[in-house]
Amino acid sequence: MERFLRSGLTHAESAETREAWQEVLDWVEGRRVLLETAAAIKKRMTS
Repeated sequence: MERFLRSGLTHAESAETREAWQEVLDWVEGRRVLLETAAAIKKRMTS
């Protein structure tokens, strides 16, 4: 999915479209970090 998003960012024709793609990429990255953090906390709590 991230590859698809980066491709959209790379091939965007306008600055507005690139900005929108970048916002989506930032959201995906933020969600990934949150999920990794939650998994690490859960692992610590159960060990």
